[in-house]
Amino acid sequence: MRVKLRNNTWKVVRSDLGSTVRGEIDPPSYVNKSIRLSTRLKKSQELLEVFIHECLHGCFWDLDEEVIDRAAFDIAKALHKLGARIDVSQLDKRQNRLK
Repeated sequence: MRVKLRNNTWKVVRSDLGSTVRGEIDPPSYVNKSIRLSTRLKKSQELLEVFIHECLHGCFWDLDEEVIDRAAFDIAKALHKLGARIDVSQLDKRQNRLK
C-alpha cells in the first residue's frame, strides 16, 4: 500500500523493527521512501496511533518528536472512539500480495 503526504509518496510495510521501535519513516528526500510498522503491533488502536505518528512526520518533518507523539496519541484515540480500526490481518495479506 502507498500513501501520499504533502506531495510525497511512501510505501507502507510491516517489518521486524526489534523490541523497542514501533514505527519508522524515511525522510521526504529519499527516492524509494517507506513507512515501516512493527510486526509486533497487534492491537488496532496502537497500530492506528503508530501509523498516524509516522504520517504526521511525513507531513511535518520539522516538528519535535514530543509534539508528534502527543498529537498521534490524541488523534488515534479520537478516531478509535469513532470506530476507526486497522485490520492487522488485512494489512499483512495486502503486503504479502505485493511481494
